[in-house]
Amino acid sequence: MAADTAKSAFRYNLELPLVQSGISINRAKGLGCRVPQIIDDHSLMLDISPDVPPPQPVRLADYRPPTFLIDTVDLVFELGDTDTRVKSRLGIRRNPEAAERGAALHLDGEELALVSLALDGEALGANRYQMPPEGGLILAGVPEAFTLDVETRIAPESNTALSGLYKSGGNFCTQCEPEGFRRITYFIDRPDVMARYRVRGFDVAGVDGSERMLEHARAKNPGADIQRADVEAIPFPDSSFDFVLCIEVLRYLPDAQRCVQEMARVLKPGGVCLATAMPAFNLNGYWLVNRVANVVRIGDLVRLKQFFTTSSKLRREFAAAGFGKPAIHGVYLGPINWVERLTPRALPRLLKTWERIDASVSDVPLLREFSNMFLVRAVRRVEQR
Repeated sequence: MAADTAKSAFRYNLELPLVQSGISINRAKGLGCRVPQIIDDHSLMLDISPDVPPPQPVRLADYRPPTFLIDTVDLVFELGDTDTRVKSRLGIRRNPEAAERGAALHLDGEELALVSLALDGEALGANRYQMPPEGGLILAGVPEAFTLDVETRIAPESNTALSGLYKSGGNFCTQCEPEGFRRITYFIDRPDVMARYRVRGFDVAGVDGSERMLEHARAKNPGADIQRADVEAIPFPDSSFDFVLCIEVLRYLPDAQRCVQEMARVLKPGGVCLATAMPAFNLNGYWLVNRVANVVRIGDLVRLKQFFTTSSKLRREFAAAGFGKPAIHGVYLGPINWVERLTPRALPRLLKTWERIDASVSDVPLLREFSNMFLVRAVRRVEQR
């Protein structure tokens, strides 16, 4: 199955669960975060604002080791279009290789509103730090090692730099490289400060039928409850979870209905399910290729029968299982996979040209059936009393 992204933070090396070919289920206990909805309109994607200055070169001759190192980062997001709260807990220590032993801590920051600051649990007043006009945060007289809690406010909808956390086409997006994380929270935002990231506030469980995939998932996610089980008999009680992710699973089931029913069963009323399925009429011709490949060997294609569907059938299956008005979205239209296989060098240029067009056409009701993947967003019905 896929990485669980609901109610999560967005840095590139977060400790997010990764379960291959199974169901990732998020209990989401105690995290006050509004998950962005998948939109039904066709808003255009943002272009970078002309007001954003071009990046300045950083020369090797000017390199100096960082004065401080950040070992761990714990993040909690409370998402909002115009008011997102970011709570970060940074485990910081002085760099033993730095020349300035008594130097102040300088954190990078752009377009951030500081809400609160605490050092080793002690709240810091405005007299304990500096906020220079060019941005950032400076703390003097800090210990050799300490924990810094920072809460900031950011406005993704008005962020036109396409860096940090921003809204584009109605979606929450992130770009943290090379210096985008400073638009999310205060940080030593340079590539030689490597930290271990963790998202706090939720528990994750997963199921898979392959022992090899389970070993891989457990090694990557030692804190997750990952079990060997059939997706048609998920080993968790009714109404256990706030979120269920089912990525690249339904396409391998002759009858997806039982799996959909199980996902509805373990979800709490109002819980959200995100699932993918394979369109029967996709323009890559998967249906025909899969049927032929199961009879005649074609190159390196695996002989594994897959099952294809339509948006109307998916909608009926999810509605019958107890989901209210499931939304079916098309994901990338056109024979992109064949371009990648036959002329891979042409793919980057094609994608750059096609992406904007694809964003506006792949979710049109009729054209959706020809897309290369269905994305289902379904909310379990809340029973009226």
